[in-house]
Amino acid sequence: MIQFQYVRASTSKTAIDALIKSADAKFIAGGTNLVDLMKRNVMAPGKLVDINQIPLKSIEQQNGKIRIGALALN
Repeated sequence: MIQFQYVRASTSKTAIDALIKSADAKFIAGGTNLVDLMKRNVMAPGKLVDINQIPLKSIEQQNGKIRIGALALN
């Protein structure tokens, strides 16, 4: 498998900062598609930024609108 740096972000700001600092960084949450592509040498990011610790799992209703976080499960 390809060598890469792994960063676990705990806030949106730390995730974005990690992404900005590396041109070949990619966000990873579940990661099954990205990891499969890495195994097949289709993608080779130098840094993976894990966003699983960021509070993005909620589904909220406010003022007649629904907000679904990027990590919400179906």
